[in-house]
Amino acid sequence: MPVKNNPSNDLAARIYRKLRGARGLDEAELWQHALFFAMTPEERCRFSLKTARSALSLRRSTVSA
Repeated sequence: MPVKNNPSNDLAARIYRKLRGARGLDEAELWQHALFFAMTPEERCRFSLKTARSALSLRRSTVSA
């Protein structure tokens, strides 16, 4: 049975291929950017908030140590 690809994964792959010519990014960073830009605006917002909270929590834990 063939596996149907998730449309956002297809979009991420297309974005990745377009970014492949970018200088200064390794393959992992290219995929990271491609996956981020393939998200909907709402998903990007949630992801950014989660990342910011994690960074703030980490900062607080290093300041108090």
